[in-house]
Amino acid sequence: MDAPKRRLTLAALAILAAVVSAGCTGPSASNQPPVASFDLPKDVVEVNELLVLSGNLSFDEEGKLILYQWNFGDGSTEVGAVVAHRYGASGPYTITLTVSDEQGAQNAHAANLTVNAPPAAFLDVSPGPYFAKADIAFSAALSRDSDGKIDSYAWQFGDGASASGPTAAHAYADSGSFTVLLTVVDNHGARANATAALFADLHTYDVTFREDTSQQQPVRNFTLANTTKTVTVEIFPENLTRVSITLEWIDPMPLNGPPNDVMQLRIVSPDGPSQVIVGTGTLITLEFNLNAIPSPRD
Repeated sequence: MDAPKRRLTLAALAILAAVVSAGCTGPSASNQPPVASFDLPKDVVEVNELLVLSGNLSFDEEGKLILYQWNFGDGSTEVGAVVAHRYGASGPYTITLTVSDEQGAQNAHAANLTVNAPPAAFLDVSPGPYFAKADIAFSAALSRDSDGKIDSYAWQFGDGASASGPTAAHAYADSGSFTVLLTVVDNHGARANATAALFADLHTYDVTFREDTSQQQPVRNFTLANTTKTVTVEIFPENLTRVSITLEWIDPMPLNGPPNDVMQLRIVSPDGPSQVIVGTGTLITLEFNLNAIPSPRD
């Protein structure tokens, strides 16, 4: 073989050796990168809520994945196919998963997450004392949401009644102790509650009228027997401290002589004590303190 042909053959062998050598450096020269993938369980989580993430949707067509690296966007990282994380502050975050195969090839996938701070509920009640059958004012105006807005306000008054809106008014039908519940919901669906306990009072007195006449003249063609009439009077206006009840009547014997009827007015408190006044004429009045126990009076 002459020298030119020898030099050409040697050059060809050198090129072939280079190609073979390049192909033998390992699978990385022809290795396809893996595919990183994961799904967020939901797009919005609450502050300190446990978030579990799985990278098992990731794959490598030519081998297997040997490394899962997570970056949660808040300065925290984690390694593993399945990880859990809690965010300590509200805001938008980007979660990134990077996977590596046996040949060292990598691929990354990212998803955006919103971390929501729950609202704060504040319940304000108008100053007491509170009375049944009178409106009591409620307000949620001090409630707030630090990273959004409050979408709804719901009230439960403890007696089966409810209302909505940032303010409400309610009158209880009877006396008793009640717990008022306020629930606020923000624009991401997070909830917060506030409660207030109150007592609504209702003063009820039984007023008894006794008509007693025994001096009817025989010329009259009717007889008025001794009778008792009772009516219940509810006393509930705010700040009421003294009550006056008057019994007025027309003498059924309007002759020239003095009145013949004797009337008795009796007040009975819810706790049992009573107060009585007896009189003749056409008018008697009995007064007593609302919050004091009535004492006998003639």
